Formats: sequence, C-alpha cells, structure tokens
Amino acid sequence: MKKFVCVIFTIALFFSATAQDHLTFLGMPIDGSPEKFSQKLTNKGIVYIQEINGVNLHIGSYLGYNNCIVGVVQSQKEDLVQSVLVCIIEPNDWASLKAVYTDIRKKLAKEYGEPKVVEEMFSTPVKTDQEKYQAIVDGKCSYSASYSTRLGDIDISIENAEGLGPCITVQYSDNVNIGK
Repeated sequence: MKKFVCVIFTIALFFSATAQDHLTFLGMPIDGSPEKFSQKLTNKGIVYIQEINGVNLHIGSYLGYNNCIVGVVQSQKEDLVQSVLVCIIEPNDWASLKAVYTDIRKKLAKEYGEPKVVEEMFSTPVKTDQEKYQAIVDGKCSYSASYSTRLGDIDISIENAEGLGPCITVQYSDNVNIGK
C-alpha cells in the first residue's frame, strides 16, 4: 500500500511540475492571458501604456536599464501570452548600443549559458562608429545572439525598430505557448 501511495504521489508531482514548465521573464512564467501578465508587470513597477495590434505596451526597467518599452505579445489563436519583447532605446550612438548589447549578453549568459547562435556583422564595409550606426538605420547590420532552453528561446539584437530607431531588443518566447 505504501508503494502504491508513493507511486501516485510521484506521478502527481511529475504532472504538476510539467504543467508549470514555462520560460520566465523577470521571475514570472510567460503564461496566462495578456491582461493578467500585464497586471503582474504593473505589480513589479512596469507601467502599462496601451494596447496596439494585440500587444500590451509598458514602460519600465529591465536588467538595470530604465525607460525600456516592454511588449506582451498574445498568441494568434488563444488568449495566452506567447512572448515578451523588450526595447532598450536609451543609446543613441554605436558605441553605446554595442556596450548595452554586450552587457545584456553577459547577463543572459550567466542565466542561460552561452548563446547557441551568434551573428555579429555588417553587410557593407564600415569603419567608423558613425558608419556602423548608419548601417543599423539602413538595415545593413546583423547583430544578434540566441539562447535556447528547454522552456523557450531568448533572442537579443541590435536593430532599427519601427518608430523607435536603433535600439537593443530582447525577446523571450515560451515554447509551450508559442504554437497556440
């Protein structure tokens, strides 16, 4: 009888642990409705701004950087959060962008290990920091790293975000909800 109870307890524990396997953002599982996830962000001091095209936008701090835009992205088919996107828009020159990108990469590596894929290149010859910055604006820069875990992927890049200009983006995509 004791063995039977132990087996049942182990199975229940296994299923409860697997049911909670979601990638986390700032310690919160990327799961639930966008409204509930947004409320959790608000409780952490990240201020809700508005919803645009199914993305709940916030502003707040991320890994020591202030005034970051945080987007909560909903699944196409269900009322679930599938990913969280952060745009760090403070830097306004190549040296600052690269310094922030490198700092965040180091912080992500501490938590997730070394990235699985790294691509850091320009599609046109560039020498000066001003030329490198202009290459971002022109879409001729590919600076990115991807971390992959069993729970999801974290991608960081330097890019020219529409309406924001050159910035660092970090996207957390949950494996469970991404296909829903």
